[in-house]
Amino acid sequence: MWSLIKPDHVAGIAIVVCSLLGVVANGAVVFWISRLASMQNAFGRLTRNQATADLLHACSFCFYFGPMLIFDIQTWKSEEVSSWFGHFQLIFYDACNASHLFVSINRVVAIFVPILYNRLFSNQNVTLMHMFCWFTAIVPSIWAYRIADCRFYYYDAIWTYTFASNPECMVISWYYDFIKSITTIIIIVILDFITFTKCRIHGQHLIASLSDARSRQRKREEIVFVWQASLQGFIFILELITFFVFPPLVDNRGFKFTCTTIAWILVHSFDGVIAVCFNREFRRLMTSNIYDSSHHPTVKTESSGGHNTSGKQQIYSTDA
Repeated sequence: MWSLIKPDHVAGIAIVVCSLLGVVANGAVVFWISRLASMQNAFGRLTRNQATADLLHACSFCFYFGPMLIFDIQTWKSEEVSSWFGHFQLIFYDACNASHLFVSINRVVAIFVPILYNRLFSNQNVTLMHMFCWFTAIVPSIWAYRIADCRFYYYDAIWTYTFASNPECMVISWYYDFIKSITTIIIIVILDFITFTKCRIHGQHLIASLSDARSRQRKREEIVFVWQASLQGFIFILELITFFVFPPLVDNRGFKFTCTTIAWILVHSFDGVIAVCFNREFRRLMTSNIYDSSHHPTVKTESSGGHNTSGKQQIYSTDA
């Protein structure tokens, strides 16, 4: 029996397992945000948009890439078909990064200029932000990966996707893909760091009017925030480094596969996992579903940036 298992099968199973984690985690985030009253605001909508992009990314790996290797579907492996899959993956990736950037901007505005928060993050403006995320992810990619013929297709030698080697693609893959992505992520990390620093320095002023118990809870949420923001920024930067820098250094199929395909899947899967683990309202809802499955759970939540509350409260919401 074991002799029938080929390396392709192992790679395919690894892809399905890692991406299934992302499907479950990000699917839960999208679903739970729709149910939590405290997330029916700009912060929640932006977070849901990011989780949706992560979810689509995970689904395509789980239901396309993994089965392609497990069942050795040659048609799916062809350059023409696989390049479309690669194109969609890059769209989901860019939409996720753009959404993450708007979430970070949301936090900065909430803590530095809360008086402008409701105006800048009105329902209409948040809808425009959603449109911007997907427009900038889709339209430029049509030129880059179709018109300019920079195909991002399946490369069987290391079970991953790679850019075509033509001169146009060398420029596009470096400047449009890598430089753009790492610049966006660095901006996100800087914004999150600035926001956390502001909270640490002036945190006492933000919670001075609260009770002792409430203050302690806010402080705990503040610490959770920095861990979540740091982890999410770190894993995105780490994924870019592993994808572009490490593979050429070691001539090993499994190593290259881990640094490219697996790393790319896990960065989006962990985005959802981190959101679930660091958001107490998500954990509370998950616990309610597990221990009280006989009826719909009722989640009593505290405001994390509702329509009429101070924008400063938004920063303590522990989802990204």
